[in-house]
Amino acid sequence: MSFSEDPWHLTVIRTQGVLFLRPEKSWRPIVSVTLVDRAHPPYEVVLGTDGQNPNLKMPFVLYDVDEATRLDIRIWHQSGKRRRKRHIVGSAYVRLGELFKRQECPGADVPIHLRCPPPQKRSSKLNNGRSNAVTLTIRMRAPSALLPGSCATSSTSATLVASPAPSVCGDESDACSEDEESVCSVEDIPGTYRAQRAESLM
Repeated sequence: MSFSEDPWHLTVIRTQGVLFLRPEKSWRPIVSVTLVDRAHPPYEVVLGTDGQNPNLKMPFVLYDVDEATRLDIRIWHQSGKRRRKRHIVGSAYVRLGELFKRQECPGADVPIHLRCPPPQKRSSKLNNGRSNAVTLTIRMRAPSALLPGSCATSSTSATLVASPAPSVCGDESDACSEDEESVCSVEDIPGTYRAQRAESLM
């Protein structure tokens, strides 16, 4: 298998609904991204107590990956200053190619719907239905070789470190597929761009 020398860039932007999955008033989610079947340590970033990434200038740089590479994405809660035990509060299992297809344009935000285990402790904050719309928003830039000609040029100037902005990839409350290797349904992307994107993946 051959990989592009140009790496993929993935930036964690924010979480939505995750903070309501724990009874604590204030805690900082930890996001880990593991390359499945690769001997590479997980990429990690600690978010703020508001669920936002405070350092958008440090994307995950993924080498030796392609569209078929699977990502094991997990959101953790870390308890105790001494024991520092971690509890998983949300997860997703996706392929880079799936995220690539869902992007409306290079460097655009992509919401990933998370699966959440039942909480160990019931919290009144979970009774308002917010646990049904738990998402992680990432910003991704694929290698220029995968982009249509008109997009490859704009991709070189596209930034992954801009200030957080509302996702341009649709409503984050859409229902998810039951397939663990799938994120939610692809949003309505203009037909011309989608056709170009499909050709670039062949």
